Amino acid sequence: MTKYLIRRLLISIPTVILVSMVIFAAMRVIPGDELSVLFAQDEGAAKISPERREQLKADLGLDKPLWIQYAYWLGDIATGTMGKSFWRADTVGEVLARRGPISAQVAVLSVIISYIIGLPVGILSAIKQDTWIDYVARVGTIQFLAIPNFWLGALVLVALILWFQWIPPLEWEPFWITPIESLKQSIVPATVLGTGQAATVARMSRSSLLEVLREDYIRTSRAKGLSERMTIIRHALRNSILPVITISSVSLGFLLGGSVVIERVFQIPGLGLSMIEAVQDRDFVVVQNLVLVYAIIFVVINLIVDSLYAWIDPRIRYS
Repeated sequence: MTKYLIRRLLISIPTVILVSMVIFAAMRVIPGDELSVLFAQDEGAAKISPERREQLKADLGLDKPLWIQYAYWLGDIATGTMGKSFWRADTVGEVLARRGPISAQVAVLSVIISYIIGLPVGILSAIKQDTWIDYVARVGTIQFLAIPNFWLGALVLVALILWFQWIPPLEWEPFWITPIESLKQSIVPATVLGTGQAATVARMSRSSLLEVLREDYIRTSRAKGLSERMTIIRHALRNSILPVITISSVSLGFLLGGSVVIERVFQIPGLGLSMIEAVQDRDFVVVQNLVLVYAIIFVVINLIVDSLYAWIDPRIRYS
């Protein structure tokens, strides 16, 4: 197990480096150079002389070859600063330290809510297969899968404003300072995100549990007199949870990467809102670093999920 995790970690390092190269190259193939994008010269928003342009390129290090610029970027990542925003005084590292925990809080809470709602619905739907309970659960999951999160978020926000005179908070309370108040602020957007994920968890858990319930060892446990409840909890559920964890891990990566639309709707000062602001401001330094952070999040989550497999299912062994 340890050797496998070390090997996966070593494989993840060149993966992240390759992704960083792709991101760096993609940001450089945008039409026009960085200063044209920065000053929106093609739109007439700002005019700078050729001399001033060359001076700015030298100050920003844009006059150097691309491989040197890439090396400088890797150096900034290694030091934790990850470059500095064109329009703001703080570095990308400071943005991550300030806004990253907020996005993580909302994402983790939404995954917890998705399990609280989706797992019981999926289990009950599998146990009561082809009954009215199963049909209602399946119709409900399909509806929530079809509803876009941004539409549901806007609908919930309008309903809260009209019925309860509730508005999104102007200041976000950090969880480590005032945990109760912070949870109150994040429960609504996390619930909006969690409902869509709960539908996915319910469908996956139902399908996986139905497949496990047809296995021979389940029939053997029933024949030995073990109650249906204990059979499902001790044998079926544990062996059917792996696909649910897999799909939840992918969703958690997307959510940690920043629930862009939901953060915009509820004015959550997280990474998603930072991405929107950076794109609007054409701050390519912030954009390329945030995209790299999202990629690293996916790599780390996949590594964690692989390690969870062996802990949950003893049949899995890594050589």
